[in-house]
Amino acid sequence: MKPLLKLISTPIGNLNDLSERAIESFKEGTFFLAEDTRELFKLLDLMGIDKKSKFVESFNDHDQAKVKSLVDKYFDKESLNIVSDAGSPVLSDPAYPLVKEWVNRGGRVESIPGPSAVTVALEVSAMAPIPFSFHGFLPRKSGAIKDYIGKLRSKETHIFFESPHRIEGTLELISKEFSSYEVCVVRELTKKFEQHLRFKATDWDLVKEDLVQKGEFVILLRNEGGDQNSPDDISNAELTKLAEKYMAKPSPKGLAKILSEITGENVNDIYKKVSFSKK
Repeated sequence: MKPLLKLISTPIGNLNDLSERAIESFKEGTFFLAEDTRELFKLLDLMGIDKKSKFVESFNDHDQAKVKSLVDKYFDKESLNIVSDAGSPVLSDPAYPLVKEWVNRGGRVESIPGPSAVTVALEVSAMAPIPFSFHGFLPRKSGAIKDYIGKLRSKETHIFFESPHRIEGTLELISKEFSSYEVCVVRELTKKFEQHLRFKATDWDLVKEDLVQKGEFVILLRNEGGDQNSPDDISNAELTKLAEKYMAKPSPKGLAKILSEITGENVNDIYKKVSFSKK
């Protein structure tokens, strides 16, 4: 039989959410890759499982050379288990490249599902769940955050992770630059001090005193209004600068950027239309 790769989801805060299938996998498994070996050992102790009977190795990056060496090392074993500190080992954690390499070599993959901060946050947000996109962590620099959010599709719920020491600055930026967005911020999901804040981006100043800047954060954004920008939001100087840049070197991408600034429509969507019209 082909070797099996097991993806074991762990609780995101409440240990009572650990499934029977996950417990059975921890008991039966011998070889484990863990995001943090210390966290896995703690979990094994809580389950009363002898950690000395387990072979545990750290795996917490996307380095392709390491991925291949790990698959080489464990592919002749009956099974290999991957565990993250919390939630799914694939969503925003490094298991994906290893899963892909395992499948490419003909191995089997099995998921032992459990709670995910992505779906739990979506459920409690009171935002429309379809369609939604998960983007992982936001960029670190404010300019990059602005560019990234500026390209999001409207009428879709967008989900991000954010760190406690950046959360206030990120929400401040969103309130100033993306006034049409509905925002939901959740923290410490499934834990004792779980918190939900739902507000219009323009109302950030009214709710920010209620935000406790500790723990794990998820930000959900949704723009039901459609256009993020309107012609009145764009200065003549900005339009002139874009037009001059376009005239110096005309291209569909340059034209798409100008039209995006005017209409608020996604740059990539406009680019596809412009490119198609030229064919």
